[in-house]
Amino acid sequence: MNVFGGARTLRLLKFIPATLCGLLLTSCMTHGAPRNGSPETDRAFSNREARTLDLRVISSSYGALTISTAPGASCTLEVSVDGGTFGDGPPSSVEGSADRSGTLALRYPAPQIPPGRGRHVVVCEDGSRTASASADFEIAAGPLDPRRLRVRLERVDATTILAGTTTRLDPSLVPARDESAAYLAAVLEDEWRIATRGSGKLTLVGSSADVVLYLLPGRGTSLNERSSDGTERVLVYIADGPSTISTGKSLSIALHELGHTWCCFGPAAGPDEHWLERTPAPELAGVNRFGLMVGPVPCRIAAGREVCATRFSDRELRAMGFADVPAPLADDCSTELGAADAEISSLDRSLAESGRVIDSANATLATLVDQFKAIGSQYSEQTMPPDVRAAYDRIADTYDVLYRETNRLIAEYNGTVQSRNAAAAKRADLPC
Repeated sequence: MNVFGGARTLRLLKFIPATLCGLLLTSCMTHGAPRNGSPETDRAFSNREARTLDLRVISSSYGALTISTAPGASCTLEVSVDGGTFGDGPPSSVEGSADRSGTLALRYPAPQIPPGRGRHVVVCEDGSRTASASADFEIAAGPLDPRRLRVRLERVDATTILAGTTTRLDPSLVPARDESAAYLAAVLEDEWRIATRGSGKLTLVGSSADVVLYLLPGRGTSLNERSSDGTERVLVYIADGPSTISTGKSLSIALHELGHTWCCFGPAAGPDEHWLERTPAPELAGVNRFGLMVGPVPCRIAAGREVCATRFSDRELRAMGFADVPAPLADDCSTELGAADAEISSLDRSLAESGRVIDSANATLATLVDQFKAIGSQYSEQTMPPDVRAAYDRIADTYDVLYRETNRLIAEYNGTVQSRNAAAAKRADLPC
């Protein structure tokens, strides 16, 4: 036993620096606790350290997590939040790998959800080691931003019962639903940019949207539906009466209902969140002249098809939070419409002036006729004195000249009327 014990003491002394020998031996062994001093325990402790992967959360917020871990480590982030009544919510998990410095910044869409708290749980591994960490984050309340709006188009199946709706869906309207859905998928992003005059940006996404736009194969009144928790959705019915809506009208409805996210409130708006008065916007023309947020959405028939408003007015853009409202973006149709309006205005001014000249000429002709009648009531052709005959002939000559001139003016007037009608017909066929 003494030999065994002496051998054990000598082994330990081999790991103690010379400066710590002698009286400091007891202290060195105490600092080694909880190891029992055996080589087997030393190796086990080292293996446990080798299996532990370093992982530290640097920052955590809704939409972002930054961590520090081993270079090249693969990590999976799980995001836990309350998506709300109508919220799409963020992705449930995100993956990424740390860079050479061991830093990993994970970013994910942060759509509109109720305010409160969320939680990040991240798990990383480098092939032999794993580690996990968690962090909570705050979700602040706030309005949606029309400059960064994420929208998802959802085609509702005719057999689907959408929570909160009671309208019976019709399978025969599915083709019309699909036509409008395909059209909106192709144009909605660009039309939002044009409607907001280049100030707004809408991105169509497959998930994690701020607003889901449901296209329903049914008959009903489209609406923007908001929950008390701050989430919202848009319901677009493919028929608002006996017939289906056109693709152009589906675009107008989609823009209008998305506009209800910010408009319209205050003394100028009614309880249905539309402007109380259809006030013409001087910066807009055609079907857009009242803007988009009046009820119902302005539409008209142009070249045999329905054309509806697709442009927000100045006051609507200010309600959406745009402080500096630029002029409407130029487009071919608006340019043609402006030229047609200018031509019609010019022709109207010409007709008004020509009408006044013709009216004056007709009044003069009527006066000359009265003079003829007065002379004729006093004299016959045979009894008319020479001086009266001379006056009569002067009146007749004046009448003849004025009559021919008036007929010419009337012909020009009628030609201008035809030009004006042609310009108005051309204007009526413009799709804006």
